[in-house]
Amino acid sequence: MISRGLGSVAVLAFGAAGADGSMAGGAIGSVDPVAQALIRHMAHGARDAKRGDWISYRTDAGGGRVSFWRLSAVGSEKDALGRDALWIEVELGQHEDLRAPLLQMKMLVARGEGLGADGVTRLFVAIGADPPKEISPDRLHTLWRSPPARAHGPGEEIIRTREEGRLMTHAGTLPAIPIEIYHRGSLIERIWMSHRLPLLGLAKLEMPSIGHAMEVTGFGRDAVPRMILPDRQPSEGAQ
Repeated sequence: MISRGLGSVAVLAFGAAGADGSMAGGAIGSVDPVAQALIRHMAHGARDAKRGDWISYRTDAGGGRVSFWRLSAVGSEKDALGRDALWIEVELGQHEDLRAPLLQMKMLVARGEGLGADGVTRLFVAIGADPPKEISPDRLHTLWRSPPARAHGPGEEIIRTREEGRLMTHAGTLPAIPIEIYHRGSLIERIWMSHRLPLLGLAKLEMPSIGHAMEVTGFGRDAVPRMILPDRQPSEGAQ
């Protein structure tokens, strides 16, 4: 299960894109606290994901800064290293239906490795209305920055898992396990994980100290490719 965050793919994409939207080399750009929290939740692989799985989220960074995300598994095949892999699409936009996404990505992710330098062997990125461009596989290791870790010493961070309960979300009422993360006695993150949800398994995330939040808005098992690739390979939709 991809169980550790959604933001790492945005870090990679915006780092791979120059300020004018063109593909360019350089360091990965900084991300807001919500994205950084999501990055830390995406370290595990996609062992349980299946073709057709999709999940969408609404993020609120305060001050009217609302965005929408969609993550979909749209195909499976062997990667260049002979590993079982999934084609994962990610979309980010300002409208819930993502009719005009600001960002689209499609990547081939090895099961068990997750969205990181060791797991992704192919990556396509489209910024706004620009056509998708493939990032050279040779550049993936240099572009992909490790997820930022919370700075803390021994005993400064405490994680508390509560009993499963019912959680009201934009996608309906879900069984969910609350997880609270404290740093030096202060609650910094509150997460709800649900076995009902595909891919991330993440139902809701809150960062009380700064008023940022993310919540699931929909999910299903009927995803189809939405990103049109140049010179599309026939195997991308293969089982």
